[in-house]
Amino acid sequence: MATKTGRRTGSKTQGYFYRKGRGWCASDKTPLVDRQGSKIPDPNASRKQVIEAYSLYLQRKQQEMTAAEKKDDLTVMEIGRAYLDHVEVQAGTPKCGQKEHPTYTIRADAIFDFCTGLPPRFRKSQANAGKEDREARRIHNGYGKVKVGEITKHDVDT
Repeated sequence: MATKTGRRTGSKTQGYFYRKGRGWCASDKTPLVDRQGSKIPDPNASRKQVIEAYSLYLQRKQQEMTAAEKKDDLTVMEIGRAYLDHVEVQAGTPKCGQKEHPTYTIRADAIFDFCTGLPPRFRKSQANAGKEDREARRIHNGYGKVKVGEITKHDVDT
């Protein structure tokens, strides 16, 4: 009769395990580290030391998730402005006779349309155009005030 391998029936997973040649790891194969930041390579390490390293891993993971949730509080308009600032720096100075670099102009027009729902021709003359004219020319409601975490792939139709 063959012997059964693996976890005993009814036992719970601990969330960590020992991996030969690598040391103690969390269930997603991330190496567990102690308070000094060093891996725990000893297979006979004390249970208390491994549990402490696992709790540090869980705390780090929770902090990462919290940081990711804070990023979702940004609006599409804020992300668009930050991106355009980056493009402006990367594109460099415009050629003679141009107010903006062509790359910046193309991307700014697309982001303006996505954020406001207005055609790109209103981007530079937004203050001069009448509100009624802008509303009549609106293509869609715009996503500028929507939180980044609320945008779905159906909002961005390619």
